[in-house]
Amino acid sequence: MAYSPFALCIVVVVVAFLLAIMVATAYERTGYAYTLRSHVWKTCHPSVHHGWLLAIRIVAFLYCLSILIYDIVLWGPFIFEYYTQWSFTVLIIYFGVAIIASVKEMRREDRFEQRCVISQNQQLLRGYQPSPDEEDGSAMDTTTIGPYPDSEEAANFDGRLMQILYQIALGSAFVTDLVYWTCIFPSYSFVDVIEMSMHGVNLVLLLMDVALNNMVFFWFRGAYFFIYTAVFIFFTWTVHALGEKQWPYPFLDVSANLAPLWYFCLCIVHLGGYFIVWAVMYLKAAYLRRCETSTLE
Repeated sequence: MAYSPFALCIVVVVVAFLLAIMVATAYERTGYAYTLRSHVWKTCHPSVHHGWLLAIRIVAFLYCLSILIYDIVLWGPFIFEYYTQWSFTVLIIYFGVAIIASVKEMRREDRFEQRCVISQNQQLLRGYQPSPDEEDGSAMDTTTIGPYPDSEEAANFDGRLMQILYQIALGSAFVTDLVYWTCIFPSYSFVDVIEMSMHGVNLVLLLMDVALNNMVFFWFRGAYFFIYTAVFIFFTWTVHALGEKQWPYPFLDVSANLAPLWYFCLCIVHLGGYFIVWAVMYLKAAYLRRCETSTLE
């Protein structure tokens, strides 16, 4: 049987794709992963107002969206043949969903506080004298003002979508920037605003969000990152089969004898990139635990 690099490439990608689906499905069904309402909009430390996090998300969304629009106007829609533009688009969608989810939860919290004030005023008008505990809100009767927006309540659909986009954006940003600066940049003599924004500023903005947000990081949701990359590869193969002769990246050329090795190396790079992401999140969690311990002492 003749050696077929493309067939082996298909095996590598499909196996990784199916394994990722199995991991994601297995853990999602167990309910191991949870996204609470407080994860969506609150900061990781009470000393930092949640308005700062929302402001960063708005600025990041508007900046990244303007860069992507400029890139499309300059080069046309064919730029979406490249993984960079896919990753940048996911980042924009994440910030957009995060803004919507944050605003919804903040408005929900504000409405509850307003109902608390109205209820308390009504009780005072009826001649009710609050106890010292009730004056500071610790024993307030909320039976007449509707359900309390419990911070431990599970997030709705946009909150869960935001969690998945968050972990895809983290993985793709780290891997994209790592590959660009180590493999592609050395052959360039000039880096323009678009390249710097998509391979540098993107990660800075995302890390600013990481530093402030209250999102929980679940290791198994790295599977969505692999699924996302596999979908990009399937898309690239389809475009090439429809007549596009040039590959967006040389290492994706399935006709090369070493193509299966390149695709396997891509899997390793993704694992390495996601390990870096995990390490960053681990250090953040350790720092927050240390801050909490020092505060209690």
